[in-house]
Amino acid sequence: MKYKMLSAAVAIAATMLIIGCNSNQQGQAANTQQQAQPAAQQQLATQAQAVKTVINLPTMKCKNCAATITAAVQKLDGVQDVKVDVDSKTAEVHYIAAKLDENKIETAISNAGYDANTTKRNADAYNNLESCCKQ
Repeated sequence: MKYKMLSAAVAIAATMLIIGCNSNQQGQAANTQQQAQPAAQQQLATQAQAVKTVINLPTMKCKNCAATITAAVQKLDGVQDVKVDVDSKTAEVHYIAAKLDENKIETAISNAGYDANTTKRNADAYNNLESCCKQ
């Protein structure tokens, strides 16, 4: 009789342990899902703030110019992507609107020595460009 009661107690304890572990795993999974939701929401919010602009670069001449402009724009906080096209003399910039605006991008390009839309180039920066990049 004592053996049967002991066996029953062990069986009950084992069942409770299994149920308890299983519910703990479910709780951990729920916590992981809850933690993942804010990250996903933040990513969506960031994507919602992403803006694309096209900057005209009338004084750009060559691939060296494109590399200089790309480097200048990529240094700006909030820039996600930059594509400079020498043939069309444009830069397509994807950026976070909360951190940056088109005027700041134009200023960075101007400070690198190039005209950007209606923003005129910085004369000192222009003078420091390689000869192939000057008019």
